[in-house]
Amino acid sequence: MKLFAKKYPPKNEMKIVEKWAIATGRMNNSLMFIRFNQGLREIAGHPDYPFQVGIAIPLEDMNEHGMPTRLEQKLFNDIENKIFDELAGDNELLLANILTFPGVREFSLYAGDPKLVEARFMELRNSISSHELQLSIQVDKDWKVYKGFSPK
Repeated sequence: MKLFAKKYPPKNEMKIVEKWAIATGRMNNSLMFIRFNQGLREIAGHPDYPFQVGIAIPLEDMNEHGMPTRLEQKLFNDIENKIFDELAGDNELLLANILTFPGVREFSLYAGDPKLVEARFMELRNSISSHELQLSIQVDKDWKVYKGFSPK
């Protein structure tokens, strides 16, 4: 038992202000771009969000460095807007990071209900014809994925 366990607000009372930071890094010796939602720092590890959700989207059109071309970026802007609106539009799923590395863009979210995630993902995937979306869900109670991509 922790004597001084962190207190978190109830999920229906949380007011999350998105504040995004941008950083670069390296993965397997390749350049990676990271967008990090700093607005979640105060609630990272919230017990109502023990599942880390990854939505990976392989790039269809990329430059010589494996990054999206301008045309691909326009398509990804539309996909990203759908993810913000349809998946992370409430306090059920929280968009934490957006990673772009050679050949792939991945959206990392946190959720409490894997069945809700799967249902919303199927709706999202069915609404996007330009790219194939891949879903992964894993337990991450300590939000290690989120914290691992936190700019220092």
